[in-house]
Amino acid sequence: MVECRLRVRGRREAWLTRFTHAHSRVRVEVLDRLEMRRGETMFTVRISPGGAVGWRSKLKALAGVRAVETLHASDAEELDRVFFRGPTYVPLLRELGLVRQFPFPIEDGVAHWTVVGPSAKVRALAGRLRAAREAAEIDRVRPHAAVDRSAVLTPRQREVLGFALRSGYFEVPRRISLTRLAKNVGVATSTLSVTLAVIERKVLGSVPIRD
Repeated sequence: MVECRLRVRGRREAWLTRFTHAHSRVRVEVLDRLEMRRGETMFTVRISPGGAVGWRSKLKALAGVRAVETLHASDAEELDRVFFRGPTYVPLLRELGLVRQFPFPIEDGVAHWTVVGPSAKVRALAGRLRAAREAAEIDRVRPHAAVDRSAVLTPRQREVLGFALRSGYFEVPRRISLTRLAKNVGVATSTLSVTLAVIERKVLGSVPIRD
């Protein structure tokens, strides 16, 4: 297994490519991605700087963007959830059995990925991207070190997971409903549902599975 850093120039039609091209001095970090229903993908992104500009309206104007939720805004940064319907790189990564690590930055249309997997498949990924006329350059390849699984979740996600565990949400049968748990945590039920789905995907994704 190797850990490879790639520079990938995104598809022209992708909302992240178009947004960072239009605002070349802005730094975007993709903190997480979650596949939703009906071909929709939710991206959680940090945009720096934030401030009075307010990026929500500009994000909503991009082709394929269905909705935008601003989670936090300050002069330094803005945290948004972007719901996008359109092609992503997930099918290709899944086909090759590769894991793309989060967060990763995008500036002026270029994403800086860290991908983990067999060396041959990482190089196959770069070749497939080039064949699709999407520029991809390998910056660095090194043996993949063991990952501290406690670092898979963000501090907030660990806090929510701990609260859910203590409240009996994961017990069979459950000792608390999602609605009541959301009320106790202090967030909307829909927000907690998405947060728990992200937590479960991250935790399950960190467990090695042999065929």
